[in-house]
Amino acid sequence: NILNRSEHIEVPNRVDNETPVPNSIQFNLRGLTGEKIRNFIETTAQEGIKIAVFGMAEDNARCFWNWRYLDTSNEELPITEGMLKTACDLRLPVFLDQEDVSTMGHLIVRAIERVKNMQESRAVLTPAD
Repeated sequence: NILNRSEHIEVPNRVDNETPVPNSIQFNLRGLTGEKIRNFIETTAQEGIKIAVFGMAEDNARCFWNWRYLDTSNEELPITEGMLKTACDLRLPVFLDQEDVSTMGHLIVRAIERVKNMQESRAVLTPAD
């Protein structure tokens, strides 16, 4: 797996009896600040790759702080919150072939390497960086 080549990306192992539908891939970011995660998302978007971070979406149903049917205002779940703020989802359109997916993987790894080396509070990288 191309994404697992980066120390900052972890693709969870599949469950033995799981039959995946290859329309998306989920992975977790490791060792990056919230600012660097935002810059990573913006940098990959510049490459045409739209990655969603579950915990950064204002209306993601996976995030307990978005639940309206329960009062979660007093909930402190730091492990869950930390996991959601680093969990990524990348949709894979059905028309992509293996070469397209490999190219996307290389672009994602390149973006994470560029972002991890940038200083905090630097603007999003431009294509010239």
